[in-house]
Amino acid sequence: MFMPVGKLQAFLRSLPPPMGFGRHYDVSDDQIRNLTIQMRIPTYGGTMLHFSDVARACARRVIANAVRDRGDEWVELPEDHTVERKWHDMRRNSVARAHASHRQLLDRSSEDAESEEDHGMHFGI
Repeated sequence: MFMPVGKLQAFLRSLPPPMGFGRHYDVSDDQIRNLTIQMRIPTYGGTMLHFSDVARACARRVIANAVRDRGDEWVELPEDHTVERKWHDMRRNSVARAHASHRQLLDRSSEDAESEEDHGMHFGI
């Protein structure tokens, strides 16, 4: 499931703490923008975010804050760590499946449109 990058700030504002800010928390657009940069959520095509990446980044932020609150140091896993590699593989497969599913829907829609044209059915709006 994908979300446009432009909707992330509104999503974080609507998401209750600790995952997001909640509707009643006064946070500036700059604070939200800085947070989204710090969260390092990968984009697809430069315009879309995958929901699992957003959820993982929010959860990672909550855990990192809890670790720091107890006085410990938060350390990100290196990209070549087994867990990170496994996550990237799972995400890549999930995104590939989503793209394939989306292409099938588009193909079916165009086939249905062609079929309607072939049978003289036109549903103009």
